[in-house]
Amino acid sequence: LVAIRLELDFEGWKLRDTFTWNASDDVTSYDDFARGLCEDYGLPDNSFIPLIREAMATQIAEHVQTQALRPETTSKDTKGRLTTLRIPIKLDITVGAMNLVDQFEWDILDEDASAETFAHTFAADLGLTGEFETAIAHSIREQVDVHLRSLALAGHSFDSLYVSDDELRGAFLPEVSTVSRSGQDIEDHTPRLLQLSEFEVEKLERERERDNKRKRRQTRGR
Repeated sequence: LVAIRLELDFEGWKLRDTFTWNASDDVTSYDDFARGLCEDYGLPDNSFIPLIREAMATQIAEHVQTQALRPETTSKDTKGRLTTLRIPIKLDITVGAMNLVDQFEWDILDEDASAETFAHTFAADLGLTGEFETAIAHSIREQVDVHLRSLALAGHSFDSLYVSDDELRGAFLPEVSTVSRSGQDIEDHTPRLLQLSEFEVEKLERERERDNKRKRRQTRGR
């Protein structure tokens, strides 16, 4: 599954959406999906179908390229050496006027870890709506994909925990040395729900759009 993010603007129209796409799906075309999306949101299809198609094709191609650069499986000789390769997952999600902020660790080498299962449990524990559940799963997949793509483009072999690229190494967490956290760590890794004003929602959306554009430029520039 590929985490797709659409942030499209055309002549006063804005489309902001996130979803996952099966990269192996050869039944549904990008155009058919885009046409349905335009119908659902009442968007001018002549203008938005090409934009949606291009955005989807670019992100799916990046995902496929990343997977192609990775070895299909680790050999029996090297598999035993792998333990975990953890990254910090940071959530900053706004649904309506409710903002969720949290941080936790995720092992990108664990192929059995399901973003959707985690998001379902997380949302249920906090009593969050289905929109939050979908957004949480998407955010996890998106951040994992960014790290995997960066590793693949840097030539990481995936049969070692050592990341040779100095800059890239800083994006991963060190080996666990203790099971307890400091007071500040506990605060940073505790979910927070904030009720925002209309002004705060608009300000947060503008900041997030700028941040997402910056991240996309950095990722494609690696």
